[in-house]
Amino acid sequence: GARGAPPEQTGTEEEQTAPAPAAVEPVGSISLKNVRRATAEVKVAFQLSGGFTAGAVCRRVGGVKSEELEEFYVPLTIGCEESAVHTGEMVTTGIGDLSSLPAAFSFEIGVQVFQSTSVKSEQVKGERVKEERVRQLALPGPAAGSSKIERNGGTTSVKLENGSSTPTAANQLHSSRTIVLPQRINMEVWSVDEAAVVVESWNVGSEVGRSLREYEVDGATLAQFVDEDFKMMGITAPFLLRRVAQNMADIKGRTIPS
Repeated sequence: GARGAPPEQTGTEEEQTAPAPAAVEPVGSISLKNVRRATAEVKVAFQLSGGFTAGAVCRRVGGVKSEELEEFYVPLTIGCEESAVHTGEMVTTGIGDLSSLPAAFSFEIGVQVFQSTSVKSEQVKGERVKEERVRQLALPGPAAGSSKIERNGGTTSVKLENGSSTPTAANQLHSSRTIVLPQRINMEVWSVDEAAVVVESWNVGSEVGRSLREYEVDGATLAQFVDEDFKMMGITAPFLLRRVAQNMADIKGRTIPS
């Protein structure tokens, strides 16, 4: 007999969705800069327009629990600079001074972005925020929710114009991934990634961090490095070798004669 027509396919079964274009991250790369024993900075790039303000939430990680300095809020200074690829394009960046973070502890650091009209200028830079006072704080990251940093009895908070201390969806715009600032007292206990992150912060070339990770150079190994070792990692310019030597000596608590 005559062969019947093939069964009609539903639109749902036939439909294929084209891949969505890659989303632009509003809060881009986050990195550490100039990590030394008593100083450090956090830097983040933004793909944002309009008025906004940003701050770094720094949560102590590891070590013994104590009543002291569990968390800090550090406002960022917003500015512009030429992109790393030197195309002439200007990039919005934020830099936060982390020198108020005690060198004996490690901190997980993430950036939160708020509408500039929603945050009062009375934030206290680097003031301590105790963990028991900010249990509702959501660290910046992929799963970040609303954040609450109270300012009462010696603590610091993000205070909104409406009097609320909890940013709403309209107030809190974006959050970044987090990065860890390792303790800066004993480099010999650094992991491979911690050692690489610190050396990268000295602005000696992005390939250096890759080499340190590739050869699994941890803190104990890094502590024994001399100029020849750093040259093998890709640092050859004399002024960069001097910079590395000075920073290594600083973290070890030593000084280099001028």
